[in-house]
Amino acid sequence: GNYVSMMVDDPKINIEISSGTIVPPGKHHVTLMYSEGSDIPEERIRKKIEWMTGNRSVVSKKAEVFDSQEDPSLGCLALTVESYHLHNIHEELRRLGMNHSYSEFKPHVTLAYDVDIEEARRVANDLNKTLSTTPCVLILHGLEVAPIKENWSVSL
Repeated sequence: GNYVSMMVDDPKINIEISSGTIVPPGKHHVTLMYSEGSDIPEERIRKKIEWMTGNRSVVSKKAEVFDSQEDPSLGCLALTVESYHLHNIHEELRRLGMNHSYSEFKPHVTLAYDVDIEEARRVANDLNKTLSTTPCVLILHGLEVAPIKENWSVSL
């Protein structure tokens, strides 16, 4: 399968959690495509979209919790990103023959994963109080194209 993402400068947000794993500095990203059934050559992907992936700022006004697919008692704490540009890149990848392996494409930057679902919801609610008045500016840069890694969290 194909995995395509853009790196993100570390968000200027501090979170404290007692469960799960916080994404370490330098590892934040926005997944543009996670396509388990495709095998498009990296050069072809880069040729199609690399020109669209230069430095760019986007804004997050909301923290959200995504349920873990493996364990419903765990969640992923993320900043959602509203960006037509990221949706356009995603559509270009679909035109290359990729299919997103999740029900919908929802651009986001993961802050922590495998967090107790109730704790993740509490932290998201606290973050949303701040984000509603002071959105978080995120700087996107660089393109990563790679085969899908089965055990991706080990590399964080």
